[in-house]
Amino acid sequence: LTPTTLFMAMSMSTYISRTISSSSEQLVEESALTEELVKNAGQPLEVAIRQFDNFVRSLQIDPQSPMFRFVTDGQLPLRQCIHPEACSKDLELPSYYFMFHDLRKDFRAFYNAPDEQDLNSVIDLVNYLGMPIDRNNSEFYVKETKDMVNIVQRLIADGHCFSTPETIDARLEPGICLKDDEVDNNCVVRARGLPWQSSDQDVAKFFRGLNITKGGVALCLSVHGRRNGEALV
Repeated sequence: LTPTTLFMAMSMSTYISRTISSSSEQLVEESALTEELVKNAGQPLEVAIRQFDNFVRSLQIDPQSPMFRFVTDGQLPLRQCIHPEACSKDLELPSYYFMFHDLRKDFRAFYNAPDEQDLNSVIDLVNYLGMPIDRNNSEFYVKETKDMVNIVQRLIADGHCFSTPETIDARLEPGICLKDDEVDNNCVVRARGLPWQSSDQDVAKFFRGLNITKGGVALCLSVHGRRNGEALV
């Protein structure tokens, strides 16, 4: 992975995910991003995705290459921002949006950071390494992206290899859950209020971005054997 590719990938994932997510007080304070600014100056998601793809290709970089990967600040940018939003807008994402590296996860694993160590933001990673913070740019996204690039370069210099990416399933794979299969109760939710005609794929689509195990959607039936608008996921 080249620094140039990483820089562009992180810029895109951070910018879009922050823009389409709900504006929290902390986000508004740190980035000066407001709902009004997003509505008046923001680009539609479809346009932003197309512009990013065109920009990458204009640099003679093939985004479909296995050497091109997104590096994100945590799991949320792709799994719970871009994918659900694209799904709700019926947008087909390019294939490279289904694979990424979680910078926090790679960082913690490589440096064997203890579980009690808070690594919940880019600034936490910078402070852990004792690296200088980029203070030359007042724009939140540019500053955070540069900090991420510096962290990635430090990881590579220290011997880390970004070789095991996270994957995002595009569809629910069929499968059978046996009675003897162990299921973690913390990984099961009951979805209610579903249209009675919903299929398992329809339910899985609602959870787009979160990988559901094979056959992991069970449509609940009433005492009369009819679907009752509930499902276990």
